[in-house]
Amino acid sequence: MKAVDLREMSDWCAARDIRIDKHRRATFTSSSGVYEIDLPKESNRVLALVRALFYPEETGKFGGGVVWFAETDLSSDDVGPYIAERMRLSYGVSGWPLPSAHIYERTELLDAQAMFALAGLFEWDGYYFPTHGEYFFFFYHHRKVFIYQMGDSLQSDLLVSLQIFFAANPNCKMTHLRT
Repeated sequence: MKAVDLREMSDWCAARDIRIDKHRRATFTSSSGVYEIDLPKESNRVLALVRALFYPEETGKFGGGVVWFAETDLSSDDVGPYIAERMRLSYGVSGWPLPSAHIYERTELLDAQAMFALAGLFEWDGYYFPTHGEYFFFFYHHRKVFIYQMGDSLQSDLLVSLQIFFAANPNCKMTHLRT
């Protein structure tokens, strides 16, 4: 894992047709589909959703990616930042500057999953951008997850993984917002 500043992360994203605006929101520069999922309340279900989102990456496609916390000052909980700081220290990175972006290599799948899960567990605004640039995920602090997909429809492997998650979690649903 390599910690990077907002400018370096924005350059990394721009190479994948992703734009970061002045409000620290990410979008594809060309048309994309957007899907919304209500974030489960239970932490074990949040972790199951993260696992479902990363499943295509687990099947051999993981080439690395970026986890970016756009906003973490949304709760008074000190546990989340403490965990994130300890995870960063394991890579020799000290401090907790925000916005905080982390570039993960292809051998660091579980590290990327664990770091991204913190956004869902602690209701932060956080993104995961896979290196392949075909889609990205956004945990929104109002208990939502947005999937931005390049093109009209979700990739089949991601869609299958999410269908399995929804079958096991019938109170969760996904809404197609726009193409």
